[in-house]
Amino acid sequence: MRFFTVALAALFAGLAAADCTPGETNCGAGPAANTILVCNEEGIPTPVTTCTNGQTCQNVGANNGPTCA
Repeated sequence: MRFFTVALAALFAGLAAADCTPGETNCGAGPAANTILVCNEEGIPTPVTTCTNGQTCQNVGANNGPTCA
């Protein structure tokens, strides 16, 4: 049981340590690849919208940020 507790704590520490700059926007990854994320004040990526109707999230450039297309 102790191993499980330590492993779970390490997982949450990894999630809490997500590195992004507040206000930064990007497409998600893996199962969230079609989700546009914005970095909140704590430096944690937060979903703001999911692309639908066959559209995918695309990072169109540093100045334009992600979009559904």
